[in-house]
Amino acid sequence: MTDPIRPAGVRSAFLAALFIFLSPCCPRAEDFPPGQVIDPLPCLHDASQSYALYLPAAYRAERRWPIIYCFDPGGKGAVPVALFREGAEKYGYIVVSSNNSRNGPWETIMEAARAVWRDTHARLAIDDRRVYAAGFSGGARAASGLGKMLSVRLNGVIACGGGLPAWMEPGDVKDIPWFGTVGLYDFNFSEMRDLAGRLDAQATPRRLRIFPGRHSWPPPELVMAALEWLELQAMKCGSLPRNDAMIAAFLSAAMEQGHELENRQEWGSAYSHYASIVEDFAGLTDVAPVREKLGELQKKSPVIDDIKSESSRENEYKKSLERLKAIYLKMRGPLNEPGIARKIVNELKIPALRKKAAVDDMKPEKVIAKRLLAELFSKAISDGQDYLDRKDGPRAVIAIQIADEISPGQPNLLAALSGAFALSGERKKALKTLSEAIAAGYDDREELENDPAWEGLRSNPEFQKMIAAMKKSSGPG
Repeated sequence: MTDPIRPAGVRSAFLAALFIFLSPCCPRAEDFPPGQVIDPLPCLHDASQSYALYLPAAYRAERRWPIIYCFDPGGKGAVPVALFREGAEKYGYIVVSSNNSRNGPWETIMEAARAVWRDTHARLAIDDRRVYAAGFSGGARAASGLGKMLSVRLNGVIACGGGLPAWMEPGDVKDIPWFGTVGLYDFNFSEMRDLAGRLDAQATPRRLRIFPGRHSWPPPELVMAALEWLELQAMKCGSLPRNDAMIAAFLSAAMEQGHELENRQEWGSAYSHYASIVEDFAGLTDVAPVREKLGELQKKSPVIDDIKSESSRENEYKKSLERLKAIYLKMRGPLNEPGIARKIVNELKIPALRKKAAVDDMKPEKVIAKRLLAELFSKAISDGQDYLDRKDGPRAVIAIQIADEISPGQPNLLAALSGAFALSGERKKALKTLSEAIAAGYDDREELENDPAWEGLRSNPEFQKMIAAMKKSSGPG
């Protein structure tokens, strides 16, 4: 989920926190220690660009190796490299991830992608028949767009919690195997499902795996599954020699997963899983027994009911989301009506959604509520920061109040809300909310002393008292 926002002016602090001090010299390619994560590794031609690198223990420069270019939305290259490390070791992949590429802007992403591509191809033994990209959220969009950005051939994409960039269409990746992962409560869930369907319609090799989580990188077992799927795709197209033992092992594991889904009576998921086995292994081994299994399941009423229920859930989610969006967008209109901010927040009925999301079972109502809350939170965080940057206090108040209703008590959110109240001229509310933020753990004295949001409060005795208390608690300096 998106990180809590802070008032305008704190962007420099974010950038400073993400700045990486680069070492003055770089090891020669033959000095890179295999089996270890190297981070940061500065680019030879531009030391302001760096990345995390993992070479499998068996790596030798005498042969060519498949490579995965990863993109983390926060520019934390070590995160995906660590996540892919086990699979990379098992199947012999080089893994790299930029420390400069983030959610945007695209100019920054493209510059980082070019730098890492150039550096890795100058220093590593790469098999250009097996070049892959992986990413999460905005990084997934960067991964999907890597081939088009650099005019290079990709042999597969692992897209986690994010689809294509706005400047691409499914037809642009028609011949690129696509493995998607998405949390059941991810606000991008519908986008990922819809994209998988569009890729299927154009006969693109594709797989979508869902896990019980929010907007995040997938769990390690799904990363391993993604790499195994890419191994199968490479054998299908001939860029990897056929390995019958590996194919048999993959098929056996896939069938076992199908049996587990049947035992848990997750009939719709079991049917989809067996259908994916047919697609993945056709042409590599005999899938006739799996086709027979599909035929049997197709006739079972629980399977039909499960598939209908899932479709109904998606329709209900989309209808509910459209209703909430219509209410949410009222903040863009005139705000001269007394109490309009609170009215908009109340109309969203966030407490009712939170109550549905908190139940223990896995009924459709819970799934819908959690996804709606995630969608609203992400939108409110983004808009709240934008309104703060534009010094539009009243609209910032509404957006941040929505975020605070969804995830109450976060220190940085409360501080941002205080700044929004201050920009709106609501001094009493600003001071009260700031006091709550400090009580919850907010302690950024420098921000309070310098951020423009609180400029009108700095002469206020109560505000000065809070600053003094922070100075006292933090000690000298």
